[in-house]
Amino acid sequence: MKKRRIITITILVLILIAIIWKINSCVSWMYKPYDPNDDTEYTIEIPEGSGASYVAKELYDKKIIRNGTAFKDVLKDNDLEKHIKSGTFKVKKSMTLLEIANIIAGEGEEAKGEIIKVTIPEGFELTRIAQRLEEKGLVSSEEFLNECKNVDKYKEKYEFLSNINNDTLEGFLFPATYDIAMGSSSEEIITKMLNAFNNIYSKISSEVDDLNKLITLASIVEREAKLEEERPIIAKVFLNRIDKNIRLQSCATIQYALGERKPKLSNEDLKIDSPYNTYTHDGLPPAPICNPGEASIVASLHPADVDYLYFVVKPGSDGAHNFSSDYNKFLNDKKDYKSNND
Repeated sequence: MKKRRIITITILVLILIAIIWKINSCVSWMYKPYDPNDDTEYTIEIPEGSGASYVAKELYDKKIIRNGTAFKDVLKDNDLEKHIKSGTFKVKKSMTLLEIANIIAGEGEEAKGEIIKVTIPEGFELTRIAQRLEEKGLVSSEEFLNECKNVDKYKEKYEFLSNINNDTLEGFLFPATYDIAMGSSSEEIITKMLNAFNNIYSKISSEVDDLNKLITLASIVEREAKLEEERPIIAKVFLNRIDKNIRLQSCATIQYALGERKPKLSNEDLKIDSPYNTYTHDGLPPAPICNPGEASIVASLHPADVDYLYFVVKPGSDGAHNFSSDYNKFLNDKKDYKSNND
């Protein structure tokens, strides 16, 4: 009788263990990724004011998660219930519940929602970058431009800015195509662009004596050059003029001083009172006039071996220039250009 009781108890214990194991397995299964091998990005729309139950049901219905209750538990345990954001989000079936929760309700880049692709062309001034970001619905132009004035704040993080005493970050926001999450701050966007600049700078830092002068020259080259092969030549023209104490007389610097890209400059425009007026001031302007790309930066660091002092756009060309070291030839080239453009 005693032996039979022991056997019965043993069986009951084994059954209980099996039940507990089964429950634990089920609970564990609920929290696992829906499909660890599926890295496809799925889109989920979260309307304004949505709560944890709505989001959990949406994810469950789309077969992104195994169990809605488990997802709500993760939100609650990580204090994310009240931080659910509205917008368009990209999630994967291979993600853990916490990873998905952080995207929809957490902090950081992945939590901000829809990713906007923004192209900043070479030669854009800060004002044009700000305008493009505002057009994309990312940040206000005014807010972005104000943040660009906080140069000292970014000096703490970027060594290449340590000796830059400019009023803004003009010249150092690298032109490229960026993936920017909706909800990103101006600081976060600027950080992306400074990181991109730093990647370029790291390649050439050992060759650079004065970064501000280099980027200022590169910014003028960027605005003056249309053809890739002419960038090093134009860079050398300006350097030759500086060596011979000839003013740069770059129309691009006048346009920057004016704050607009006028197709034709008047004689009055050339007299504008500004340190960026290279018709009335010697040498380079005090700071960059736009944000140059890598080609113009490298061309300014390694200019062509030429003795040219002048250049004028060739009539009817695709932006090619006539270069000369003789002033009379320059005047003839200029005359040809004017007669074909009047």
